[in-house]
Amino acid sequence: MTPFTSDYQKKQIFFDLDDTLIDDSYKFEITSCDATKAIILGFETDSPSIDEIVQEFRRIDTERVKTLPPEERFLPTRFTTSWHLTYDFLCDKYKKPNKRATHMMLEGLALQNFEPPYFIIPSAVDVLIDLLHVGKCELRILSAGDPQIQERKVDMTDLTKHFASRHFFPDGNKYPSLEEAAKEFGPKNVWMIGNSLNSDINPALRAGVNAIYIPRGSWTVLHAEPLNDKYVELKNISEVPRTLENWGKQ
Repeated sequence: MTPFTSDYQKKQIFFDLDDTLIDDSYKFEITSCDATKAIILGFETDSPSIDEIVQEFRRIDTERVKTLPPEERFLPTRFTTSWHLTYDFLCDKYKKPNKRATHMMLEGLALQNFEPPYFIIPSAVDVLIDLLHVGKCELRILSAGDPQIQERKVDMTDLTKHFASRHFFPDGNKYPSLEEAAKEFGPKNVWMIGNSLNSDINPALRAGVNAIYIPRGSWTVLHAEPLNDKYVELKNISEVPRTLENWGKQ
């Protein structure tokens, strides 16, 4: 990884993007509703139940996430293909015609999940402004996902101006970056803030840097238990400035 360019006297704060700064899970839920409706319409008057469609999608998507190469897990193709496979499975199960038109609808609906508009989580911008106003922090984004899509989210929400650097990884592996940051700035001067134990908190704990966990989102495919208890859990991102201010005082 390219070394960070930085003021070494400042705290280095790494933020996850999806469901930490930008509300992403709601779009997946809306897409799931729309894709389920498309399958129901494809089956016409003899459709599986909504619950069955959603359960089959989650089963298929979970199996694929666990078996796909890491660099493909967070790409749009995984999500769209899982919906196609769900429809294929249900057509075979109920011996119904597999309609090209339904596949076309599913493709379009699934891809809309990654398109604008993007909505910033309440209080997130205020937190970033507060941290920069104090002048003792340098902010960076460290996020899983397709780099082109993630860059578009940051640019279109005008979050770019708050961050010294942005780093996006299709395979979701943040550990090498956090390890590099720990070596460059010292582990006690680095924080990782995110909503996922698997892709945010455990890599931070493994790298020996500080970690703040803010649970959010409904995607539990890559569920994990924390490596240890050396992290802080918050209910809301609005608590971050005070938490950082008081870090190590107790």
